[in-house]
Amino acid sequence: MSSSDIVTVDWGSDQAQRRVRRRYAADRRLQAYGIIAIALAVGLLGVLVASLVSTGFPAFLQTKVELPIYVDPSQVDAEDPSSGKYRVLVREALNKAIPGIPEDEERSVGKILTSDAAYILRDYVVSHPESIGKTITLPVAVSDPFDQLHKGVIPKEMNALTWSQVRYFERLQNRGVVVEDSGRTSLKLDVYVNPAET
Repeated sequence: MSSSDIVTVDWGSDQAQRRVRRRYAADRRLQAYGIIAIALAVGLLGVLVASLVSTGFPAFLQTKVELPIYVDPSQVDAEDPSSGKYRVLVREALNKAIPGIPEDEERSVGKILTSDAAYILRDYVVSHPESIGKTITLPVAVSDPFDQLHKGVIPKEMNALTWSQVRYFERLQNRGVVVEDSGRTSLKLDVYVNPAET
């Protein structure tokens, strides 16, 4: 056969029909493989997102302690409530919530609460000056190590916490004043503000 000869193909023959059917079957298999691959990728992405959400969800919760705090008029001036001794009020409320703390451990126990506890109380009293001379309950966030301890992220034997701190925190938990809030864990604090002395 020379290169100038024209080859005619009978597209209606059984052999040609078999080739077409095989080609269409191969196309359908390729499409199926593509759909399966996309479905598998979407499924694995869903598993990854679900895993991230489930493991990251506790980061959106905050541990707080609700302590009764007496807003003592001798510590907070009704004329200028922003300059009160709020750190003293928070420390006294925490010491009352955990009775029997030795004096040498008071500083260590104070680390249960966030360092912002005094500012949280100050902001509340400044916006509610009628609370001076009264006892209020104010949720105050705990410090990060105790937040992680409460969530079970770190073990009790962690070097960041002393055994006495863990013991005092467990006493607060047993009293039911440790709560989880959307965002962080807090303490419930009652603050007493004496209106007779304002």
